[in-house]
Amino acid sequence: MTTSYRFGSFELQADQRRLLMDGRPVALGPRAFDLLLALVERPGQLVTKDELLDRVWPGLVVEANNLQVQISTLRKLLGPQAIATIPGRGYRWVLAAEDASAQSESTPPAPMAGSAAQSDVPVELPALYGRAEDVAALCELIRQHALVTVVGPAGIGKTRLAQAVAHELRDDFADGVRLVDLAPLADPDLLAATVARALGLAVGDPQTALNLSVQALASQRLLLVLDNCEHLLNAVDRVVAALRQGAPRVHVLATSQELLRHPDEHVWRLGPLALPAEATPERAREAGAIELFAARVQALDARFLVSDGNVAAVVDICRRLDGIPLAIEFAAARVPLLGVEGVRDRLDERFRLLTAGSRSAPRRHQTLHAALAWSYTLLSAQEQRTFDGLGVFVGGFSLAAAQELASDAEIDAWAVLDHLGALVDKSLVIADGTSARYRMLETTRAFALERLAARAATRAMLRRHAQVVLSLVERYYRDLLGGDVPKYEQVKRLAADLDNLRAAIGWASGPDGDLRTAVALVGAAGAGRSFLTSAALGWEGWQWCKALKPRLDATIPTADAARFWTACAEQGIVESFATSAEDAQRAIALYRDTQDRRGEFLAWDQLLASTFSAHRFDEASRAHAEASRLLDPTWPPRLRAGYENIAGLYFDHAGQPQEARKHYVAYLDLSRQMRSDLDELTALCLLAELDVACGQSDRAVEMLREPVARARASTPRYDNGLAVRNYATALMESGQLEAAESAFRDAVPPCRRAFGSAAFVLLDAAWLLARRGRIDDAARVSAYAEGVHAAVGRKLRPLAQRNQEWLRAQLCAQRSVEALADLSNEGRALTDDQACRLAFPPLATGA
Repeated sequence: MTTSYRFGSFELQADQRRLLMDGRPVALGPRAFDLLLALVERPGQLVTKDELLDRVWPGLVVEANNLQVQISTLRKLLGPQAIATIPGRGYRWVLAAEDASAQSESTPPAPMAGSAAQSDVPVELPALYGRAEDVAALCELIRQHALVTVVGPAGIGKTRLAQAVAHELRDDFADGVRLVDLAPLADPDLLAATVARALGLAVGDPQTALNLSVQALASQRLLLVLDNCEHLLNAVDRVVAALRQGAPRVHVLATSQELLRHPDEHVWRLGPLALPAEATPERAREAGAIELFAARVQALDARFLVSDGNVAAVVDICRRLDGIPLAIEFAAARVPLLGVEGVRDRLDERFRLLTAGSRSAPRRHQTLHAALAWSYTLLSAQEQRTFDGLGVFVGGFSLAAAQELASDAEIDAWAVLDHLGALVDKSLVIADGTSARYRMLETTRAFALERLAARAATRAMLRRHAQVVLSLVERYYRDLLGGDVPKYEQVKRLAADLDNLRAAIGWASGPDGDLRTAVALVGAAGAGRSFLTSAALGWEGWQWCKALKPRLDATIPTADAARFWTACAEQGIVESFATSAEDAQRAIALYRDTQDRRGEFLAWDQLLASTFSAHRFDEASRAHAEASRLLDPTWPPRLRAGYENIAGLYFDHAGQPQEARKHYVAYLDLSRQMRSDLDELTALCLLAELDVACGQSDRAVEMLREPVARARASTPRYDNGLAVRNYATALMESGQLEAAESAFRDAVPPCRRAFGSAAFVLLDAAWLLARRGRIDDAARVSAYAEGVHAAVGRKLRPLAQRNQEWLRAQLCAQRSVEALADLSNEGRALTDDQACRLAFPPLATGA
């Protein structure tokens, strides 16, 4: 007699090992079948986890989550109420199960029903935005190769791209195209049967499904699309291997968050949708991300257009969502309710905001959070921990930084390397092969931080992050003072972690942070020919210094405090020479206490810069003497070069141009020894300014033409804005006014970054305006620039003093005293943006 049980519309035939629904066989994996039978045989009774593990996996040691996976599979099939969970103990069969053994003997097996899986390309596809090049390239790749995998993170649009490519290739394959969505499939044992059903094969036994499928396809030329393979990689690889051997004319297109790693695999990595280079309606509409956003909003509100009034917000939304199509669609769905500005303002709450998925979409894509949660469940426990921790990095990270942050007593540095590789493979972390750095998309990073908070590990990981960044900045500080790596390369290397530096200082300075770490970070980044100065970040650095200065106390080690005060002196020069000098003197006293000769030298050198800039020449003379006394000729060229630079400026301001020239020439020689293009450019610009001051402007222009051209072509973020300004001034003095304006424009952004103001360019630009006959504008711009100089106590350099006297003479000759007073008042009332627009009307200003 056949043993059989009935519950609702289902019949479980134990001897034939099959489950029927309404008389038709249901595909069920062998593990799930054994689990179901074990529960049905004991209705209403507790069946412990150990009993089920022994019954379903006899003789094997498996993790408990395997049992949970199979229970989940059964609940999806039978309904959530069929099996009750007894927390911490096991499970109980809830449905009434009727013994149907007698009836089953006379009931013939029903034929297999036709497949419900998608087996043909949809007749009409939704519009695909921004992927025309991907479609064309992928079609060609599939024509040439039998196995192609589209790889990318959740929500990037792999499925829609695969559908579009399949639609495009319908006529290329004589036996058609078949699409198989594997996302709902939890049991890998059912993969072959699922593929068989998509091919129209009535296969009841999963064990024979693969062989029958290969036999059926042996002579066919067909494109098989396997969508969402990431959770079934081994099973997919078995199917692909069998097809490659037994059905060589079948081409397979797979989509996955991770590579299949099959020997014949060719990979197409799908990136985000394109974003516009400029936030103008015309350029924005050409970008795929904006095109998708606009189309989705217009589907809900036909009046919507990307316009001058909203383009900046639309571009910002798409950029902050990393150009991920799924995220953009969700954001667009909120626009009719919140407006474009409202959506942008709420993006920091993105997982609550972005929940407007289509009801027809798979459940894991109905919210952005669900899409990422799906990917997260595919990670091992240690991969999840590594992923969570890496979320604290901002803007990217190096391999070494990842290992230092994520390794602990349970996960060593080499295991972190393996886990990072797995995260890259699964498209949760992006590897930049050109720079050997890694990053998360911002939406993925937000999910990682959420998971980190769920572990109650956020504070500890932020502390570790700050320590990792501190080690990076300390290494820069040591190399800067004594290393052989060119300064440009050092600055470029640390600039890659600027966002991490900002985040680390922000945390360390905050209420849950660590004051000592904050002081050490600012000191290492801001002192001694610092990274902040070289990267044109002096104004930002000074804000950090000002915030921390009142909080220093006896808990800060003397060495850290001395370096911090040196940083305050160096960065504070952008606001007040007097304050800068006071901070330098504090540093000098602390360095003397610790008998740190090199540190004391740097502090005296900074005091020299602060005092001569304010024309306090008696104090500057003493500072120069002390720095000269401490200077060791055996020190690295970089330390000595900085001294020669400051000493030359001191003598120039003190009216001793010949002494200044000697130091500038020494600075130039040391710069060339260091192979530092940035320092060489600075030295040449200082020498050129001396030439201009003595009437040799043509010689100055020729001296600077080639090095400045190289600097402007490279456009590094940490370029020397004042050096380009000096070149512009030389051009102006030689009568090349058009070229001078172009150079002045180039000098504005880096000077604004470095000093918080364009005044140190606009002062010279005012002379250009006067030479062009724009007398009123010259008066206003000059008044603005002089006001900024006066506010920080900065005296004009010698050439600027001479040219300012010339400008005053021009203004007095052409305007009345009353008119000049009015123009001066107007100029001093300008903002920095307004002054820039006045000097260069077509220039779109921005720091």
